[in-house]
Parts: sequence; structure tokens; C-alpha cells
Amino acid sequence: MAFWWLCVTLLLAFPCGAQMVGGPVEQSPDSPLVMDAARVAMTLYNEQANDKYFYALGKVISAKTQVVAGVIFYLEVEVGRCEKQNQQMTSCPQDSNTKTLLCDLSLWEQPWENSNKLLKSQCRDA
Repeated sequence: MAFWWLCVTLLLAFPCGAQMVGGPVEQSPDSPLVMDAARVAMTLYNEQANDKYFYALGKVISAKTQVVAGVIFYLEVEVGRCEKQNQQMTSCPQDSNTKTLLCDLSLWEQPWENSNKLLKSQCRDA
């Protein structure tokens, strides 16, 4: 009987919808921290992409952060895909027929190590 009361007490101590400590936390897509992380993630994505396209950040649709040994940013972003004009591109030309993609990106940031790693990058047609 005591075990049953312990279980009930523990269940009541954690309200429904409560956030798990250490779990992902929703962030404003417009926050400067999220925008900086999205730009870093797109830079890393472009460095890793071995194709004739450049991917330019459009807007951040949703964002979450998770504190680990650093911070992981879970980002859903809208990007434009255009053909590379040169190796130093930073945006798509205004007159290009840019294809729009939705990308799920995970960026692991460790500021004290000056380290950023793109953990996940999956893109699909918008």
C-alpha cells in the first residue's frame, strides 16, 4: 500500500506538460542567438555540400535548444538554393530562379572550445 501512495505522490509532483530537465526548450525563431546559430549552421552546410549549389538562409521557422556539453540548436529553416557564381558567395543573386527548401539542422556549439559541429542536415522541397 505504501508503494502505491509513493507512485501517486510522484505522479502528482510532475504536472502534465512539464518540461524535462535537460530536454529541448522552445526558442523564438527571431532571437539573435537563434539567428546566429542558423547562419553558422548554413555556413557549415555549404562547406560540407560538394555540389554546384549555394544554400542561402531564408528564415528560421522553428528553433529549440538543449543544454548538453555545450548547446545543441535544433532548427527548421527555409533556404534558397542557387547555382554558385564563385567560391565566396554569401547570398543568392537577386535575379536568380531560387528553389526553396525546408531543412532540419542540428548544430552543436561549444563556445569555450570555439567549436561548432553540424550534427544533422536534412533538406526537402518546400
